[in-house]
Amino acid sequence: MKKFILVTLIVMVLFSSIAFAQKTKVPTIGFAVFDYSNAYVAYIRKGVENYCADGKAKLQFVDAANDQTRQNEQIMTLIARGVDALIVNPVDPGAGQLIIDAAKKEKIPVVFVNRAPFLEVLETYAKSWYVGIDWMAPALVQADLVKADWDVYRKEMDKNGDGVLQYVLIQGNISQQDAIYRTRAIRETFEAWNKDGSMKNEMLAIQEAGWNTTKAKEVMETWIVKYGNKIEAVISNNDAMAMGAVEALRAHGYFDNPKTKVRVYGINALPQVWPLIEKGEMAGTVLTSPWLQAVACVDILLDTLNGRTPLANVGPEFQWTGASGREIRCMDYAITLSNLDAAKKAYINCGYSD
Repeated sequence: MKKFILVTLIVMVLFSSIAFAQKTKVPTIGFAVFDYSNAYVAYIRKGVENYCADGKAKLQFVDAANDQTRQNEQIMTLIARGVDALIVNPVDPGAGQLIIDAAKKEKIPVVFVNRAPFLEVLETYAKSWYVGIDWMAPALVQADLVKADWDVYRKEMDKNGDGVLQYVLIQGNISQQDAIYRTRAIRETFEAWNKDGSMKNEMLAIQEAGWNTTKAKEVMETWIVKYGNKIEAVISNNDAMAMGAVEALRAHGYFDNPKTKVRVYGINALPQVWPLIEKGEMAGTVLTSPWLQAVACVDILLDTLNGRTPLANVGPEFQWTGASGREIRCMDYAITLSNLDAAKKAYINCGYSD
């Protein structure tokens, strides 16, 4: 009898251990990145890594090197390896349906980050979400930065004294929604200010530079030759391209004299632009926090895997949007020299160090 009781206890302990192990199984999240060389996405990736460093999830990263076909194959491989969930930063948001269909087939939750498929695509699978920034919001904050400077520094900015801000606009990839909406936000806001007279302005030129520093430098070089000192401000869809514009302007001596200085504005508040803001070569940028996006991606997936409502109690830094309530937007903040520390804190969380 004693032997029977002992065996029974051992079996119970074994089953309890197995049940506990199953309950406490650490999930594996596959993260498909569009291009490791993209500075901003690299910080989101590092933010996810840092946030999971306490063991809340195991991670598998893959780099598509800006090749959608390659990314499709990588995602299929991650699924075949048995990942429990996916974070996807797509090369082409148009591939969203294919990715969702693959995840849905295996009942794997998937979060798209930074680049979004269309809402109707997200709605085809109840376990799919988008985490990012509101497509127009960063540029609206950026527009307000420009106008605030115009109100305070009009004499310095208005180099030809005509009462009109002459500017050039550098776009990202014009087939992507971030670039489309950021550009629309600037143009519509500036046109409204033209109509009410609060800031008269003229767009001298607009051109795509594919979110790339080198391409933006080439674009800026062309504009310098064509427009010279007519350019009073450069507005860029992101910091990487703003950096290219600064390089071109610096090479032509535009920052050597207050009378020729051009004010440059970006989006993302990347560490690479902090010294430019400190030196006065960039007037400002917009913090689109990679840390907030990293946290939201992981928490949505962990909540889902554990049967909880994703991000049920979010703070003011997050906002659910979209008809289906499956798009989470992270708040944006204007960054200038006066509050540069706020940007530094966000990026330090994502692995930045001097």
